Amino acid sequence: MKTSLYHPAVELALKYIDEENYEKAFELLLIAAKDGEAEAQYNLGLMYDQGKDYTKALRYYKLAADQGDVVAEAAFDELRMMYSKSND
Repeated sequence: MKTSLYHPAVELALKYIDEENYEKAFELLLIAAKDGEAEAQYNLGLMYDQGKDYTKALRYYKLAADQGDVVAEAAFDELRMMYSKSND
């Protein structure tokens, strides 16, 4: 998980992740992502990716990538390539 210095909900969400309280972390990341926080969008993408909901993972990676998050852009490109190969 990446860390954010900008949105307090992201910082708290990462704390919850460390404590393995993924439901609380998800709720907080969703709030920050809706506020346009790229770090939250990336981390939501990662959670969806790990949960194998690739459509939602791509959506959140793309939102973060569109804001210049290069890690999210790489994750988006990699997942898109894997996802498109599995649908061929």
